[in-house]
Amino acid sequence: MSDDVKRLIDDIRSPDARMKFGAAKEIRRLSAEAPHSVYPYFDVLVSLLDGGNTILKWNAILAIGDLSAVDDQGKVDPLVEKFITYLGEGSMITANNTIVALTTIARNDLRHRARIIDALCAVESHEYDTEECRGIVIGKAILALDELRDHLRGDTLVIDFLRRHTSSVRPTTARNAQRLLDVLADR
Repeated sequence: MSDDVKRLIDDIRSPDARMKFGAAKEIRRLSAEAPHSVYPYFDVLVSLLDGGNTILKWNAILAIGDLSAVDDQGKVDPLVEKFITYLGEGSMITANNTIVALTTIARNDLRHRARIIDALCAVESHEYDTEECRGIVIGKAILALDELRDHLRGDTLVIDFLRRHTSSVRPTTARNAQRLLDVLADR
């Protein structure tokens, strides 16, 4: 498998968009299914974060989140704050991919969990391309908090965040916020 991953890493640098994006998608899949096979290329993924190609950036964000499951060298640690800044860049897609990665990191490493939960609640204070985009990001953050619900006991920041969004104009967001509030109240 190592040779296959190496080939994919080489393909990410291809000038051919189809090859480049196909390789990124495959690395993303492997990072979830076989993170040990991708972890040796961690630094290559980090280089994609600032490489100027948003599709490669999104795939790298997600893959790095997955690699937190096998990060025995602490390589993810310095990226947590960088990822949190991505939540406020104004791009809904970047924010949503980052929410997924941060949620994975929070599940895999309790040292970052409280900071990530705080950052998820803070998405409502960021500006996005449109108000609709902002609403979608808030909805994604609520879903992420639901995934982390076993770690939300008595967290007033989260409770207040959820209460504010039970009246969201997005019906699914309002339902998800209320459902999570109900779950947390039953504990």
